[in-house]
Amino acid sequence: MKRLLEVEPGRKVTVRRIDCAFETRVHLAESGISEGSELYVTEKIPQVHEGPVLLEVGEIRETMCQEWAERIDVEAEGQSMTLFELEEGRAVVKDIKGGRDFKVWLRDLGIAKGAGVKLVSHLPNNNLVVRVWARDIELDPGTASKLLVDCEGKMIQLNDLEEGKTASLVRAIGDSSAGLHILGGNLRPGLTFKMVRREADEPVGGNRCFVKVDVGDKTTTVGCVEAEKVLVD
Repeated sequence: MKRLLEVEPGRKVTVRRIDCAFETRVHLAESGISEGSELYVTEKIPQVHEGPVLLEVGEIRETMCQEWAERIDVEAEGQSMTLFELEEGRAVVKDIKGGRDFKVWLRDLGIAKGAGVKLVSHLPNNNLVVRVWARDIELDPGTASKLLVDCEGKMIQLNDLEEGKTASLVRAIGDSSAGLHILGGNLRPGLTFKMVRREADEPVGGNRCFVKVDVGDKTTTVGCVEAEKVLVD
C-alpha cells in the first residue's frame, strides 16, 4: 500500500484504509472516498504553503489549521478554490465539506456558507513547545489552533500565547484528540499551558501537493493533509 499523496497522475487505485479522525472520514465519504472506493488520479497540484492560515472574520482575527482550510470552498474575484489555496485577500464561502459537527465548529468561529472571510496570511508551520504537568511537549500549529485558552482574562487560541506566559484551557474545538494523544486524552477545562518556545519553520517538501481524483462520475480535490491519510493500492 502507499499513500494517495504518492500516487502519480494516470493511475487507478483502490482505497484500502483511511487513518484519520471521524469528522475527516465523514468529509471524505461525502466526496465519495471511503474504504473500497476506486479513484483515478488525474492531477497533482504543487502546494506552495504548509501550515495554518490567519483569517479575519468580521472584526476578529483567528488562526485555522491547514486541514480545515482545505475543506472550505470559497470564491474570490470570480475564481473558485479552497480557502487554503487563496494567497491573501477577501473571499466568500461557497461550500463546507464535512459533517454537522464540523459545520457547527466553524459556525462558532463565524464561518458559514455565504459568509465573507479575509485571508490575512499563511503562517509559518512552527511547532509549539508547551509545558503541561511539569513536562515539555510539542504540538503542531493546527492542533494548537483548536485549543481556546484563557490568558489574563482574555480568551485566545493557544497559538497566540506569548513565550513565557501561562494560560488555562477553556475548551477544545473540533476533534483535537488525534494531535493530543501525548496528553493521554486528559483535556479538561482549567488545564494549564505555559508557552516555552516556537520551533524553527521547515520549508515545504517537494512532494506536498493537492491531489485531484475522479470518483465515479465526479471530480474532487483532496488536500495534502488528507491525501497523506488515505492508503491505497
